[in-house]
Amino acid sequence: RGIRILRYHSVNEWSRSDLNVRESQFRRQMGFLAKHYSVISLEEAVRRLKRGERSPQKTLAISFDDGYEDNYTVAYPILRQYGLPATIFLLTAGEGSERQLTHFLDGRPHQFPLLAWDQVREMARGRITFGSHGATHARLADLNAEEVEKEILLSKKKIEDQLDPPVRFFSYPFGASGDFNQRIKEGVRKTGYEAAFSAIFGSNGRYPDFFALKRIGIEAS
Repeated sequence: RGIRILRYHSVNEWSRSDLNVRESQFRRQMGFLAKHYSVISLEEAVRRLKRGERSPQKTLAISFDDGYEDNYTVAYPILRQYGLPATIFLLTAGEGSERQLTHFLDGRPHQFPLLAWDQVREMARGRITFGSHGATHARLADLNAEEVEKEILLSKKKIEDQLDPPVRFFSYPFGASGDFNQRIKEGVRKTGYEAAFSAIFGSNGRYPDFFALKRIGIEAS
């Protein structure tokens, strides 16, 4: 009876990264969810959890980490087709063509462009909301207090400079249990976030840790 939160990354046909879901697969998945599940926004999911409300068995929310350009070019039209809300957790470092992540596939670097701010603003006018995934995708547990503050605070401010609504949610880079700790969680809370999301597998029932909410990774495998 808990709330499931799905965690996607990139959506395109060509990538062989395990973090990628092919467009054809994503379209089938969204059609399945629209038909069989009550898909709610992440804001509504957190609201229900804070109120301790029991949800129907098939209730979930959709999220994306990193904020790849294909979230706009590929995933967003499909989400609009099915009328599904989603939240994208953005990396904020870099400007213009510098907004890319490098993935090593078959031992070779491949550049994955991140969303441009005009694309973010367009999606924000739809049913897409945005949270922070930090600035540089650094593993927060490896950073000192000053570096952690820059990652979680400056990324929040940068998104809020581009969009009107306050940034309420944070997603930990990497997100496994060893990638953040109580010090990091407390820093996220003090920065003004209302909740934070991990990559720890599971659903969220009554009395969850709102600064380590669980998600279900949807990946190629």
